[in-house]
Amino acid sequence: MPMYDYQCTECGLTTARYRKMDKRHDLLVCECQGMMKLAILSAPFGVVQPDIHYRCPATGKEITSLGQRKNSFAKHGLEAADPDQQNEIRQRNVKKKAARDEAAANYLPPELKEKIAKIGQNSDNPFVS
Repeated sequence: MPMYDYQCTECGLTTARYRKMDKRHDLLVCECQGMMKLAILSAPFGVVQPDIHYRCPATGKEITSLGQRKNSFAKHGLEAADPDQQNEIRQRNVKKKAARDEAAANYLPPELKEKIAKIGQNSDNPFVS
């Protein structure tokens, strides 16, 4: 939706408002109760969402908006490949790897745990005090 500048005919106050193109010439009421008319004080501009047409890497469904992309990535645990997020993603992955490495270093297979428990229960074992 474009933004337009309006100026009061009574006090000269200016303001900018987002308005539909077909409503841009409608008058506004100023704080002084005067009428504000469309004024060209700066170049009009509007916000346009970029066209996005690609498929979700996890499901293959078409994605047509940034919001849909964000939701799809979150739902499927995907990481965005945006350049400004790469450092954050890299740091998160380093932390995840460190946690996995620590868990792997402390891991004992269940069979080995059972054998250790049996050794501990055996009072004839000279290694158990």
